[in-house]
Amino acid sequence: MLPPQQVMTTQKRSGAKAASAGGAVEERGCRAARRLSALWLAGALALGGCAPAGPRSLLEGEKLMEEGQYGTALEQLRKATQLLPREARAWNFLGLASHRAGLPNDAAEAYQKALTLNPNLSAARFNLGCLYLEHRRFADAARHLASYLMLEPKKSEARLLLLAAQVQAGQAADAEKTYAEIYKTSGGLPEAMNGYAVAQVLRKRTREAAATLYSAVQAKPDYAPAVLNLAVLYHGYLNNPTQAVHYYRHYAALNPRPPFQAQAIQAAAALESLWQAAQTPPAPPPAATNAAPVRPTNATPATPVNLAPNPPPAPPVSPPPSRPTPPPTNALSHPSAPALASAPAVTAAAPGAVSVPAPPGVPRYAYARPAKPAAGDRSAAAPLYQAGEKAQKERRLEDALKNYEAAASADPSFFEAHARVGVVAFETRDYPKALAAYEKALAIQPEAGNTRYNFGLALYYAGFLADAAAELEQAFQQIQGDAAGHLLLANCYAQQLGQPAKARPHYQKALALEPGHIQANAIRQWLLENP
Repeated sequence: MLPPQQVMTTQKRSGAKAASAGGAVEERGCRAARRLSALWLAGALALGGCAPAGPRSLLEGEKLMEEGQYGTALEQLRKATQLLPREARAWNFLGLASHRAGLPNDAAEAYQKALTLNPNLSAARFNLGCLYLEHRRFADAARHLASYLMLEPKKSEARLLLLAAQVQAGQAADAEKTYAEIYKTSGGLPEAMNGYAVAQVLRKRTREAAATLYSAVQAKPDYAPAVLNLAVLYHGYLNNPTQAVHYYRHYAALNPRPPFQAQAIQAAAALESLWQAAQTPPAPPPAATNAAPVRPTNATPATPVNLAPNPPPAPPVSPPPSRPTPPPTNALSHPSAPALASAPAVTAAAPGAVSVPAPPGVPRYAYARPAKPAAGDRSAAAPLYQAGEKAQKERRLEDALKNYEAAASADPSFFEAHARVGVVAFETRDYPKALAAYEKALAIQPEAGNTRYNFGLALYYAGFLADAAAELEQAFQQIQGDAAGHLLLANCYAQQLGQPAKARPHYQKALALEPGHIQANAIRQWLLENP
């Protein structure tokens, strides 16, 4: 279960990084939704004064939500739906309160009840679409957002969200049609062009995608997602290192400082020696040091911000990604991008245990193996979690960690809170705290493959190489993995654990996933020399 994002009273807008428009459209969508909220409330105020209990509960619940008292609001809104069981708007409000309280399953049920009562209630249709978008059910999100736009065709923010959902669902043809509608009504919005470029990449029209991103950057030179995506496109798809370096440096020079500035600088520098890296055989990732690690090094593109769900990792001669942050949706990724997330989608089965022996001198991790905790006060934990998200986005990591820890304390069963503690602690190089947090998260959801992958990375940096390999093996039972993830594990086996037989299948998997990887020739040579 993913955490709720920012919601609004009448029209819910996704707060995840799922919008093709990126953060700018996200904020604009929220403002528009708040205006719609005011319109609905103005009509609802007619129910005030000496109104009967049902309408009074509805108004009181809405007021409590605006004050952030979600638990108390839920009580009022549940009462409203009991007194007004045929009132679709009451069910929509209950959905919003459930969403804000961190209860997305209850929210979805309430939205669906509202739509059963009134299929044309556009607010509930929009809210449910955004809920699905946040939880990566992209096809369902696209369906509900498209239905919403049939009812509210002038809502441009919703059309940008629809574009994001369609791109993530792989509906490239529909995404192109949606972009055409956006262009017709709003012109060449850089945010929309950024999303449209993904649809073009999905249809293997990479040169057209580059032209689209170029237009977006010309229209808004400081729009960071398009700048970085253009660098990644030139780097990972069009084999144009000169242009890739240009746009990596453009991105790194933006003000305010973009989130992946260090990675972009390093990727640009690495491209200048790309030919030399191509001749280098796979080498082990360096051991953890006191220096802050960075995600892409050597010849891997920096993490793009806005065109596919998962950021690219380090290449096989580099350390693993340094910051296992929640993956941005709708971000263009290099073909070697792995899944990295603090609150991933859940698969059906928990992984089987994997045992990896450690050679002499390699320490073992002392697992705490916490029991699955009982549920706590989720309504108290939800606002703390949201404060942590805000602080993390603003790079106030100390505040983010404090709020995530408080959320996990208020509700020890809050998987996402524990996972985010792990993410932030890992980024600040507090590996013991990160490892403890990931263990607690996995005690709640052992099937969370991307969190297990992040746990493996934390073990690696903490120096527990055999345990890291075991966790990564388990993670790959749940998530497909990709070239860089398998290369990382292969290098760990071959170079650090002295187990080349276990390295071989991961090198082979990496080549199968990305035959044109920069290290492909060196990997093939290793396979020939280690039959």
